[in-house]
Amino acid sequence: MIFASNEGKPEVGLEVGDRLYLGLDFGTSGARFALIDKRGTIHAQGKREYPLYKKISLRRMSSKLLPGGEEAYK
Repeated sequence: MIFASNEGKPEVGLEVGDRLYLGLDFGTSGARFALIDKRGTIHAQGKREYPLYKKISLRRMSSKLLPGGEEAYK
């Protein structure tokens, strides 16, 4: 998911051979990226949050997946 791209301008303004640098940040709640040139101009950036999940116990999970359910583990 890209939130910005060269301040709303469709043209990038780069020459062939110009270097871009990719910065990545993997935090506890999500990941971010930024694509910048050597002058520090941001050409693209974005953020994606990690999906939430419900933690369940192994016993509860196995009771749903395996024949015999919890009875097999008593």
